[in-house]
Amino acid sequence: MTRCNKTFITLLYYITFHEKTGIKKIKKYAFIRSGLQEACLPKNIECISEWTFGGCSELRSVTWNCKCNAIPDYCFSECSNLTSFDFSGIKKIGIYAFEKSGLQEVFLPENIKNIVGGTFKGCRGLRSVTWNCTCDVIPASCFAFCLNLTNFDFSGIKKIEQNAFWKSGLISVTLSKGTAVGQSCFAFCDSLAKVEWLSDRSIRGDIFAECKNIKEIFISDKVKNIEVRAFASSPNAEITFI
Repeated sequence: MTRCNKTFITLLYYITFHEKTGIKKIKKYAFIRSGLQEACLPKNIECISEWTFGGCSELRSVTWNCKCNAIPDYCFSECSNLTSFDFSGIKKIGIYAFEKSGLQEVFLPENIKNIVGGTFKGCRGLRSVTWNCTCDVIPASCFAFCLNLTNFDFSGIKKIEQNAFWKSGLISVTLSKGTAVGQSCFAFCDSLAKVEWLSDRSIRGDIFAECKNIKEIFISDKVKNIEVRAFASSPNAEITFI
């Protein structure tokens, strides 16, 4: 198969998948690093493969009306100008689907049942996340390096996997009773100033590693084990048991 000239792909700004064309599937890497600015996916499209729009740095608008209810792996990775996305009708979001994208606000409705690791990793412009989906697990590295994400509502979350908020912009963390927390979950959060550990789970030493600016720590008296190095990076923190 003849390869498209790189310059031609870069100059591809818009493509329409009209229902009359009969296109049902978009294969892997189909538009990777192209110059697409807008993508409208109609109902006739039933399957979209991974990396479809990966690296489309000029992509600004996506209309997801297709039958495919899963966003594949790396689908919008590095789409740095994609600032918003409508997740209604989506049931699954694949690994690194929006990594390093330009998303600024994310609203995850109830229809989403499964989110895989690294989904929003490196979205430096992400400021607001509403987690209303039925998935009660925040996957590994999901919001790592989201430097402008300062707040997150953890109520209803049962598990936070490893590195989920590594080097994010969180300024406070409140964990409900029973919430399980993975290794290095909040490590290197330079802006983190307050921790409320209402969970009865043990606090391992790597969870808050290198969080040097924590000032207040509130810990449930139901916690049975706190590793010696748990808050070693926060020498000025005042710890209160509640």
